[in-house]
Amino acid sequence: MSETNTDTARLDFILAKYRKVVCERLSTGNLAFYVEEGFMADRCYSWIILSGDASPNAEKRAAAQRRAIDIAMQEAQADA
Repeated sequence: MSETNTDTARLDFILAKYRKVVCERLSTGNLAFYVEEGFMADRCYSWIILSGDASPNAEKRAAAQRRAIDIAMQEAQADA
């Protein structure tokens, strides 16, 4: 999954249709990362949960964001 996607491919995917990575704090204290597509969030892709630390370091957050983008890329490819 993420081994085949480069950061350049991820950036191209995000920029293609006004996509953005969203981070939300859930009521359980965990963080949810997912990709929204379109200016008005016309589509939301599957999300991943980052549990454990209340405020994870930048490295963990970046890895979670990359995984969320990879999941969205797979779903978009499957829909095409």
